[in-house]
Amino acid sequence: MMDCPKALKKEASTSYVIAVDMDAEDSYKTEKTYSELYSFNLSSGTMVLMFSQRDRLVSEDGTYREDWAIFTDTSLNTMDSKDLFASARTTDTGAEEKTYNMLTFANSRHWSKNSASTVNGCPSYDLWEKDGAYYCFVNSDDGFNLVKNGDKENPITTFSGKFSEYAVSGEWIMNIAEAEFTNVYTGESVSGKKTVFDSFNGFTASEDGTRFVYFTSDSSGKAMVMTDTNASSTIVKDAELFDSGILNFCFVDENTFIVSAYGESGAINRICKF
Repeated sequence: MMDCPKALKKEASTSYVIAVDMDAEDSYKTEKTYSELYSFNLSSGTMVLMFSQRDRLVSEDGTYREDWAIFTDTSLNTMDSKDLFASARTTDTGAEEKTYNMLTFANSRHWSKNSASTVNGCPSYDLWEKDGAYYCFVNSDDGFNLVKNGDKENPITTFSGKFSEYAVSGEWIMNIAEAEFTNVYTGESVSGKKTVFDSFNGFTASEDGTRFVYFTSDSSGKAMVMTDTNASSTIVKDAELFDSGILNFCFVDENTFIVSAYGESGAINRICKF
């Protein structure tokens, strides 16, 4: 449950909304992906689904498709004037790579029409709003672009390769192989410490965008790479440094972040400082 985003006040007619993530493994994630959004009346305890269910498709197992409507903590928390959300409802359920459209609550009721989408052809469901403008990614001939207000002709910046070669956290996107971090509002990039690893487990950035930590694992164990805008880097390795079931790492101030792992008596939270 959270305060109703400003852009949804009229649609919800309440002060609160309830966002539902159907994946139990997301429980500890700081950035969840929600497939249902309800207006919630705190006085009566009643909930009403906020987006249209008209012609909603089902998956192979007979359940409703969870990519019919997609919200994230970031998209909901930055939704001040644009009632936009992502949807992959026009993509085949068996497609290797999904394509997302950005819809408003009103035009989602006519989803079968391509013109109903505010932005078509997005490689991800990531969506941000700031100062009345919205930001998302769109596919291009050799990769994808970061655009503002759906302006595909004048991208903020461009990216090569597949979207799966990148990771998103907060207002940053990371080129995993190059350890390069790009801010989605400005398009400016910061280069971090590159390292070799088998598996990438995510990253987090300080609020002021001066410090980054990313988490990796390989046959020798697990590692976190701490890097900053001054090209200073530190690599910490520990077999029990973090757990893939608790990917809740986040900064609590500009110099301090949390990383968690399972211990014999439950979760262990480590407070780390640069």
